[in-house]
Amino acid sequence: AAYMESVGPDSSCWDRACELYAQITGTLTDYGAAHSAACGHERYGTDYTGRQLIPDFTWDAEHPIHLVGHSFGGVTIRLLLDLMIDGNYDEVAASGDDTSPLFTGGHTGFVKSISILAAPSNGTTAVYVGSSDAGNAISNGESGTFNANVVRQYDNALNDMSVDRACAINASLQLQPDVYYFCYYGAYPSDSISPTLKALAGWMSGYQGQTPGSYTVAGQTYYVPSQSLGVEWQPNDGMVNAVSGYCPYHLDASGMQIFDDHRDVNGGETFSPGEWNIFPQYTWSHLDFIGGINGSVSADTLRGFYRDLAQRITNIE
Repeated sequence: AAYMESVGPDSSCWDRACELYAQITGTLTDYGAAHSAACGHERYGTDYTGRQLIPDFTWDAEHPIHLVGHSFGGVTIRLLLDLMIDGNYDEVAASGDDTSPLFTGGHTGFVKSISILAAPSNGTTAVYVGSSDAGNAISNGESGTFNANVVRQYDNALNDMSVDRACAINASLQLQPDVYYFCYYGAYPSDSISPTLKALAGWMSGYQGQTPGSYTVAGQTYYVPSQSLGVEWQPNDGMVNAVSGYCPYHLDASGMQIFDDHRDVNGGETFSPGEWNIFPQYTWSHLDFIGGINGSVSADTLRGFYRDLAQRITNIE
């Protein structure tokens, strides 16, 4: 069976991972004592006690789940897995015996596979709309296209989708040897894309710039190698650059791109865990992956896509 969660659309991937964990486990949302204090918001959120996403479900290594994330959901589920496995030292130090199990780590085997669809794994130039300078567009936590409800000390989705910040997040997320990873991404001609995405797709198709080489979280600024966003960043699906949707990477100290272990596949192979299996680029827009308005993909084609995805992850059981 498939279940769909609902997390904050403007929230950071950290807050969204906490919300997803609470929904799956049917518990009170705990954003962590250290994180919430640093970011200036309440530690606790919605209480899902008695409203578990999967009714009467015990989530453990004997009952693993498959996580599928579209767009920023792809980043969210990768962070959720990382917290489940590795925990977070700062949260344990801040809370002691009152620490959420999400932050204590050691939950190996709870996730069988991760599938990301049109995910901005390496950020997106969409956050720089309205600015010729990649740094200015996110300096206050919002841009001409996206508006976060609150800045939250840069604790929001927009900030996490900037290229510098996204690649820094990638550096903290390790592939797990027992988890299967699947990646689906697309690009679509901006002149014929859905009117919903046409203006943004056209802007991204012509954008070139330089990242500021820094990002801010919880009032603290971190410096990283600046990246040149050249013509290779121009193909996009209307919200996510193809180069970002392809495979997560981070930078070494010299600024060299270090990609996660991955291989290109066509769907007929036998898959192995611990590496990204990347399917050929789809000529789909960002919304086509979820059946968007005025989409170019028929309902039958989209149903076939999800049937294949479901069969693929079922076959690895």
